[in-house]
Amino acid sequence: MKRTPQEKKQLSYAKDRRNTYGEAPHAARKWIPRRKALRNRANRHRQELALRQLPVRFDELDEQGESRMFQHAPKYWRKDPDEPLRMVIERKLAGRRRFQEAGGRRQLLSWRYSD
Repeated sequence: MKRTPQEKKQLSYAKDRRNTYGEAPHAARKWIPRRKALRNRANRHRQELALRQLPVRFDELDEQGESRMFQHAPKYWRKDPDEPLRMVIERKLAGRRRFQEAGGRRQLLSWRYSD
């Protein structure tokens, strides 16, 4: 099925997403895997600590020892979902409209320099 350019654009607005969290895109790409790694490292550390406190070897763990090992809920982190491109563009256009209705750049500059 061949799509027209207009259909492709509408599909792009619906499916594409943008990070509006407020950090630079490269920082987000670096921190997402880093946060996941930190979460997993903290969970491994907590389990290792619980294992070291048990008096028996890991092979001979009973139910009580196993429950002590997993008594804390694991730490978790989930990325906030990005916003759909359509919503981002609508918000930008609404801001531009409000700016123009308020008088635009000329109004802003005349207000700033009037004494």
